[in-house]
Amino acid sequence: MIRYKEYKMDYYLGKPYGELYNLAEDPLEQKNLWKKLEGSSIKRTLKDLLLDWVFTSDDPLPQPIRLWHQDHTPIHMHLENG
Repeated sequence: MIRYKEYKMDYYLGKPYGELYNLAEDPLEQKNLWKKLEGSSIKRTLKDLLLDWVFTSDDPLPQPIRLWHQDHTPIHMHLENG
């Protein structure tokens, strides 16, 4: 999530949807402008700012491990002679 000037955007990585609100005009976040502002400069700016922050921030905590997403399939390696 990023809040910049009068806008707030919730960006869901890898998803075709999100949330984008003009807080000056819609302080209760009732009108999602995500699709309406597709291709707009404000949406592109907010995404760029958010991704810049993600890539430049240094989070000392490790990423959570989701055990149900781990692949527990044994790895079999076959080596060829020669």
